[in-house]
Amino acid sequence: MKKNKILFAGTSHTFGLGLEIEFRPKYNDDEWLKKNGLILPLPREPEDEYYWKNYRWPKLVCDEFNMIEFNTFDLDSEPRISCNGIEFLYFMHSDKELGKYLLDVKYVVIEFPGYLRWWDKELHGKDEKKYPNTIREVVNFIENSNEDFQERIKAIQWLDEADYPRYISIALKKYFELKSEYKDVIFMLLPWSLPFDQKNDLGKYYVEEELVDLNGFQSVSDYLSVNKCHIYDSCKAFNGNYKYTLKDDHANSEGHKWVASKVVNHIRNKFYTEENSKFKGMDLL
Repeated sequence: MKKNKILFAGTSHTFGLGLEIEFRPKYNDDEWLKKNGLILPLPREPEDEYYWKNYRWPKLVCDEFNMIEFNTFDLDSEPRISCNGIEFLYFMHSDKELGKYLLDVKYVVIEFPGYLRWWDKELHGKDEKKYPNTIREVVNFIENSNEDFQERIKAIQWLDEADYPRYISIALKKYFELKSEYKDVIFMLLPWSLPFDQKNDLGKYYVEEELVDLNGFQSVSDYLSVNKCHIYDSCKAFNGNYKYTLKDDHANSEGHKWVASKVVNHIRNKFYTEENSKFKGMDLL
């Protein structure tokens, strides 16, 4: 089977969320913004899909290599095998049938480390259907007086139990097990939200080859902050006399271009083949 796909597993940063704010006309219309402002999180509407899928860094990487994008966060992906890089590792380990979707995948790029979720049964032993998902949702759940008191107590206990170093350690173990199981697939980690030590003491692993080189930055978020490449840095909705609830800290289109250039450059430098020599050559930022 021809390996003509790149699989991307990550959070909303990999999905392309926020790009609709940058490009969709209504979010750049003065009258609309004065009347409505931005109430985040925005509803995910069909009209937004074009902007997510055409400007996000996974699309730019696949265009460069003339390969097919398999983004596990897409609302229409089949199967929907994660909305988080580490969740992807959990899913692949819990259901071996999912391995069939790697048969035509040449590269897997995982946005790392990701965020703590309620679905981490191995860490917390909770029924995820009873609880919110993200840390922010958990806090909102606790602060909402309409929720059952005992359920709110359980949420507080979960936060108290949350062990991020152990979470990362288990995720890295699963990563290397998956990499060992699928030897014909090239895996790599994209350090996005937190600095990632290449000689990680948590898992005692050395993953220099798998870590995407960010040219001196410890994480993508570091680059976005230093170079003002967040949505809130450049988009009209956050830089005028308009109301908004939160600043959208996803990458803007320039940030996505920079991320894509780092992933492309890493593949060329670390996994060069004769086939790669035919690539057209992205303008590296």
